[in-house]
Amino acid sequence: SEKITDELRQRLSGMPTTSTSAERTFALGRDHDQRAGACRDDTRSGAILGAMDNTHEFMRGREKGEEEWRMLRRLARRGMKETMAEKRIAAGRVAATERNAKLEGHRAKQAAKKKELARLEAIPLATRYSELKGMVGDELVDQLRKHKLLGKKGFTVTQPNREAYFLQLQTLLLEADPAANDLEDGDSGITGRGIRKKSAGGGGKRKKKKKGVIYYMDYEWTQEEEDDFEVSAIVGKVVADGKATYANQGKAKVGTVLYRVVWKDFPPDLVWYEPEDNLGEGYLKEYEARVAAEAAADEESAREDAELEELEEAEALARDE
Repeated sequence: SEKITDELRQRLSGMPTTSTSAERTFALGRDHDQRAGACRDDTRSGAILGAMDNTHEFMRGREKGEEEWRMLRRLARRGMKETMAEKRIAAGRVAATERNAKLEGHRAKQAAKKKELARLEAIPLATRYSELKGMVGDELVDQLRKHKLLGKKGFTVTQPNREAYFLQLQTLLLEADPAANDLEDGDSGITGRGIRKKSAGGGGKRKKKKKGVIYYMDYEWTQEEEDDFEVSAIVGKVVADGKATYANQGKAKVGTVLYRVVWKDFPPDLVWYEPEDNLGEGYLKEYEARVAAEAAADEESAREDAELEELEEAEALARDE
């Protein structure tokens, strides 16, 4: 024991031992525990080892050694009052209480999700612009939720205003069926929103194009007007794959981020994409914030479902024990 210095003690602190003498010491400690009828974390093995490696003298040499010893003895006596089995039972009860509280909360959320799912499944999905005209706030939200339920991607359920809800829904209907717009030419289907009428002759061939006029998808405008186009809503986002054609953008370079926009004074029927550099930071920031918020909510919902499954498995195992 005289060879055990403070420096050596610090260097070897926590090092696992496998010598025969150490194993015998721990065996003696376990025997003492069995005779005393107590099994605890700080067993008599510690006391025996302390005597063998001169720990007690080390502690007495500390500034508050006696005070620390008294504290350790109090902790040891407290630990002797309950066996390891009793500790496991107590810990199991605490864990069960926590598990049951989590289960109750997750099951309540799961029940609410199922109820909402059943409600949405019963809602008829609009397929024409005219069916949207008489809808108000919650009805518009439910239509977008229904599209999401059916697996449609690339849009957000949350929108910044009433007009944006209509434009997003009209876009979704148009993507599903090019003939979804059954309104009269010049009717936007949205109260207070005016739109241009299609060019004379519609999709037919014109005898002569006007100089300085741009013709696109049965609509026409001048370059000066295009320079002043304003965004009414961003209704989608794609990352170009280098193969697909994106309306006015044609085949964009692989990895190019394009946003589908609806211009002021035009309906979603005018399919138009713009790269992020062409759009104002305010539009993009608001749109990306909505996308991120809904993605985070979806991830949290999936995490809760997975946690509920784990908790129910743990509950089943506990019942079988």
